Amino acid sequence: MIDALQELLDDSVQTLVADGIMSFDEYLGLVREEPWVTRNSMQLLHDMLLSCGVEYSIVPGKPVKHRYKFFEEGELVGPYVVFGQQKAKENLVEKIDNASRGAEAGKRLWILLGPPGAAKSRSMDAIKGALRTYSSSEIGKTYTLLLPTVDERLKDQALFSENEIHYLQSPTFERPLQVIPENSRRSFAKELTRQIDGEAIADFLERNPHYDNSFEVTI
Repeated sequence: MIDALQELLDDSVQTLVADGIMSFDEYLGLVREEPWVTRNSMQLLHDMLLSCGVEYSIVPGKPVKHRYKFFEEGELVGPYVVFGQQKAKENLVEKIDNASRGAEAGKRLWILLGPPGAAKSRSMDAIKGALRTYSSSEIGKTYTLLLPTVDERLKDQALFSENEIHYLQSPTFERPLQVIPENSRRSFAKELTRQIDGEAIADFLERNPHYDNSFEVTI
């Protein structure tokens, strides 16, 4: 029995990336090799929703219908599998796609409207839990900023300490590149994009065709 339980635990963590701490210079080196770690929240969310595949239904004279397998993939969404509601799912993913491209949808508050039992809360629970798993995996890994302090009162809240400097998780999980001054961000991101490993990004774009063969580092 113990062996079986241990095997289940091993299977559940083998795809997760261990938490790691790196310097800003090391992070920049990682960005050159794996630039997709700079994806914003909407890009990450969109990639996750498409990661399980999409089925297309084509009927002459009618819009193409999409069936997103993510909502029915128990490995990601756990007990929150949602069948049906295809039109609602299409509308949701369309808004997320729009927001991931920096368009107007990313600036708006979205409201799910429908009768009780229409799987509104269930769908959100599925996405929330899946995003936690996806962002801890190799393909979805992401990094946040740590803030230094010498205040000993905050020592217990620090993720780690070094030379009497304590490093705390940034309050709203800001990304590392957000330390770049705002007036320098455009040129800094452009130079980072220029230094991207061409072979690595070509492989990423092949696996993620919805980027339309183009990926730029943005801050």
